[in-house]
This record gives sequence, C-alpha cells and structure tokens, in this order.
Amino acid sequence: AALPAGGMQAIPVQVANDLPQGSIRCLTTVKSIRVDDTVAEVLLSDGQRMQSDSIVIATEEPAAMRLLQSAVGLTA
Repeated sequence: AALPAGGMQAIPVQVANDLPQGSIRCLTTVKSIRVDDTVAEVLLSDGQRMQSDSIVIATEEPAAMRLLQSAVGLTA
C-alpha cells in the first residue's frame, strides 16, 4: 500500500473535496444523534440541528459510543 504524498491526512481531505460544500463539518462538537426510518438528525453543541440520510462519525471510541447510544436510545 502506498501513502499519499501529503500523508494520511491527505485521504480525508481528498474525500471532503469531492463532497458538496457544507456537507461535512470538521472540529464541530456533536451533542447527540437521533435516527429514525428515513433521516438522521445531528444536534450540535451550539443548538443547531442538521438532518441527513446518512452520517459519518469520526472521533475517539468513547465519544463515538456515546453518540451511537444516543442515536438508538441505548444506555451504557
């Protein structure tokens, strides 16, 4: 396997560059996720709500588990 010239960080940057502007948020704290049959809703720490038919969680495991548990209504 070969690494990009810009290192591993070049991979998500390249992916983000191919997405519509505003469809990806970096360095943004997510308070909770709610998922139903048709939509995923993300509640940001500033109170803003975003909806999408899919989301990607890219964070450390403890935060990811907290968000996934809130998404499906589980408790730890």
